[in-house]
Amino acid sequence: MFTAKLNNITYLSIDHIIVYIFLISILLAGLYVGRKIKNMRDYSLANKNFGTSILLLTMLATTIGGGSSSGLAAKVYQHGIIAYITYLSIPLSIFLVGKFVIPRIINFEEQDLSMADIMGRFYGENAKILTGIIGFLFCIIGVGIQVMTLGFLFEILLGISKLKGCIIGGGIIIIYTSFGGIRSVAITDVLEFIVLIVIIPILASLAVSKAGGISNMLQNIPITKFEVLKSPNFRNYFIMFILFVFPTISLNPMAIQRIIMAKDRKQIKSIYMIFAAVTLAFYTMIFLLGLSSYLLDPNINYNTALPNTIKTILPIGLKGFAIAGMLAVIMSTGDSALNVGSIFLVHNIMDPLFKKIKVKINELVFIKFASLIIGIAAVYISYNSSDTLKLNFYILSLFSPLVTFPLLCALIGLKGDKRIFYISAGSALITFVIVLFITKLDDVAILSATFANIFSFLIYHYIKNGKFVFISKSFTDEKEIEEQNISLRKIKKYIFSLIPTPKNLIKITNNNIKRYGSSHIMFGAFFCINYIVPIFMWNYHETANLVPMTFLRFMGGLLSVGLILERRWPYNLKKYFPIYWYFSVCFCLPFTSTAMYLLMGASTEWIVNIALTIMLMAWLIDWKSFLILLIIGSINGILFGYFITQNNGSLIEFIRFNDTSSCYILIYTLLFSCLIGVIFFRKKDNDIQKKLNVLKLMAGSMAHEIKNVIGVDISNNMFLKMLLAELPKTIKGNKVTINIDLSTFNRINELVDNLGENTQKGIEIIKRIIVNMSKQINEKEFQILNIKECLNEAIEKYGMTKEQKNNIKIKIDQNIKFIGSKFFFTHILFNLIKNAYRFGREDCKINIWTQENKLFFKDNGPGISKDNLPYIFDYFFTTSSTGAGIGLPFSKMVIEKMDGDIYCDTKTGKDSYTTFIIDLSKIAKI
Repeated sequence: MFTAKLNNITYLSIDHIIVYIFLISILLAGLYVGRKIKNMRDYSLANKNFGTSILLLTMLATTIGGGSSSGLAAKVYQHGIIAYITYLSIPLSIFLVGKFVIPRIINFEEQDLSMADIMGRFYGENAKILTGIIGFLFCIIGVGIQVMTLGFLFEILLGISKLKGCIIGGGIIIIYTSFGGIRSVAITDVLEFIVLIVIIPILASLAVSKAGGISNMLQNIPITKFEVLKSPNFRNYFIMFILFVFPTISLNPMAIQRIIMAKDRKQIKSIYMIFAAVTLAFYTMIFLLGLSSYLLDPNINYNTALPNTIKTILPIGLKGFAIAGMLAVIMSTGDSALNVGSIFLVHNIMDPLFKKIKVKINELVFIKFASLIIGIAAVYISYNSSDTLKLNFYILSLFSPLVTFPLLCALIGLKGDKRIFYISAGSALITFVIVLFITKLDDVAILSATFANIFSFLIYHYIKNGKFVFISKSFTDEKEIEEQNISLRKIKKYIFSLIPTPKNLIKITNNNIKRYGSSHIMFGAFFCINYIVPIFMWNYHETANLVPMTFLRFMGGLLSVGLILERRWPYNLKKYFPIYWYFSVCFCLPFTSTAMYLLMGASTEWIVNIALTIMLMAWLIDWKSFLILLIIGSINGILFGYFITQNNGSLIEFIRFNDTSSCYILIYTLLFSCLIGVIFFRKKDNDIQKKLNVLKLMAGSMAHEIKNVIGVDISNNMFLKMLLAELPKTIKGNKVTINIDLSTFNRINELVDNLGENTQKGIEIIKRIIVNMSKQINEKEFQILNIKECLNEAIEKYGMTKEQKNNIKIKIDQNIKFIGSKFFFTHILFNLIKNAYRFGREDCKINIWTQENKLFFKDNGPGISKDNLPYIFDYFFTTSSTGAGIGLPFSKMVIEKMDGDIYCDTKTGKDSYTTFIIDLSKIAKI
């Protein structure tokens, strides 16, 4: 092996070379993709051109940084499980944001490049500058954390001094980030996350195996590492838990930038849901790495726990990839913080200040120098600090009390103004100073200031408006502004609806049974036999457990009989049956199985029973109820087993040492079975949802088509009335004599015939929609068609005015013949004509022509925006207040079933147009 040694340090080992290649690859990739940056919007948001997968990967890579990897491993090594529990608040916060905040998020304006821009729109220019300053400091510290961790890794794993490591790692980040902006950041994040997602699970698996497995770890790690409430650091971690649940991390400046880059709420929500799950898995692996590091060597500096594990357990070559993976973790967060920090400095601080003195700056040039300034400051911070978690806390002290809640309110559209921002910020600062002076505890002061900001904001808002006023802007319609007033009564009603009172439980369980049904009679019959008939699983191996086991059998049998006799329940008690059903499922499945597993000494029969009953439970009820009842039943089963066995030790000791780690096997089985249940048996929920969607689609399609038929009938009816009113007539007594010429008479007959034909056509459409909701278009209806014939029928038979007909220009040189459904294809052409007049101008003109077995349908309307274009063929997507979002999706479905295709080309602004192309290449068989 070729090596070069300086001062007894090997700088060109295989591991070093792997790391060098990785760093050079990241640098070159970043420089390559960022070479075509043209303006600030492209530099900051890449013109919103990234898809869901890229945004997800860059979001994950950004959040999972040095503080949440090396820092968490260090704190788990030092303080144990309490650090892991604290960090679990981050995926919880991400989930809550994705579930409750994202669906209400406002539309972003063209000039929004950062969270400071959003704050400026709601709270004024000064709030924008202040947020820019706080965000800038947030990012400096954020980059400092990552560069500091880079320095540790270079020093411990590569033998390069901390200062040199900070300069090398930080320098690479500065170069590609300042040169290519978010494009370079995103592509390097993707590459870095690929390395990360491969190496971290492997490293965690090897570390746990080296430590003797999870069972051995649980038995040999000191009990103090599993203390939570009794931990001497409980107060610090508890406060950090609250601040992490509060969306300071999940809505940090880098996350907001990714949200602004998204196309719509749907994309953001899906990102956040996956984001929460992957983050949870990552923190769990880091937790196992921290515990393994302690068991392997309990005498090292806790800050070096993760690097030391890499250095100790991995062979040459694989160690290099692990080091690259750790560098990837850190760099992916550092580059994002650097990019956003430079945006804050130039776009949100310098540019507004220079505008006040009427000086215009070139932001794109200045921002590259800003990256250099932030990078140098970060290197300085990193070299003079040694605790990543402490730096992380300093970030919270700046950001959480002043920015997080006003930002959250701005995102969901809670109406605000300049005064409310200043009042809430002032309250937070005053509270911070007072609490810090009294308690001398900075974490308590930060938490108090955060709550002061929240309460003062909400109180002032309510006093000023007399209610809570939300301004909601849809992503899909920038002109749509809707105000929703929420009174205290509504808030109290919503809060009380979340409390598990008997009334709420009755309502929730009734709704679930109506939606998912209940197999209570079969369930009751099966478990009645299971509890009453003495089979092998109920053999009493230990006389001491005879009474509790008999109690479980008696209660289970009693509940099962109650399920069987549900029809005999008194009328006034039947409303409580849904609660009784869910309680029975909880008792008979997770509670009894868990308790019996412990009482029977972790027998094989009951471990199998646990897995089977959990899967049965997942099949019986919806997945949300499944998770809730599984957790409640399992925890109570463990507590039941603990108290019944009269264990003298603590509950933690019981879980760790009872019968050769039986509780470990129990927890493993519960988690694995739960995962199977949620992933595979949730198909039942999806099937039910699909049926509901089909019904919704059917109803929407019917309404859509009936509206078309009625519209034409109304138009014909009005024309007929006008025609009759204008005819000369003579009235003698009860007789009316109308003088009418032959042409007018024929026209009236034609209108009457059209009314009848149109009504019959509507009935036929509805019949066919019902048929096609359940099966394919009947190919027996296919016939040889040609474009001209279908177009003429669409124009002539759908009640257009003479002026509308004159605005349609048809140039069909090639009369394409194909095989298909004439009824549906003609209807599709009519839908395209109708949409052109509906969304276009009054003088909208339509050009229709053919070319190479394709039909082109072009109008000179306002066009379709780029944000809406990807979704026009999605069911129920519409930008119209009167539309159902059915026509285009239904048209696409029909054409695809005929083995064709339809797509759209459009332009907005000057010379706008919309062109639909129906590709008949595959079906032009004649």
